[in-house]
Amino acid sequence: MSEPLPLFPLFLKLAGRRVLLVGAGRVAAAKLPALLSAGAQVAVVAPEVRPEFEQAGVEVWRRALRALGRGRRVARGRGGPAGGQPRGRAGRVEPSASS
Repeated sequence: MSEPLPLFPLFLKLAGRRVLLVGAGRVAAAKLPALLSAGAQVAVVAPEVRPEFEQAGVEVWRRALRALGRGRRVARGRGGPAGGQPRGRAGRVEPSASS
């Protein structure tokens, strides 16, 4: 059995900050309450969205995701969330050196 990867503790002041969750499955839904209680303005991009996200009133972008390699995903399509325009430019996110 492989040894689990060490955890990296990360403490951020998220009040009033925009946070993007890529994917809206079980794992992302588990993170949502903590992000909201920290005051984050949450947006999610995923092809399918669990009810927890819509009930929480977060910004939802329904887009298909395509794998680019280990730990990297990109949303396909253009435009903003349903009923709106994007508020900023999408940028390329590089994986960490360990991926």
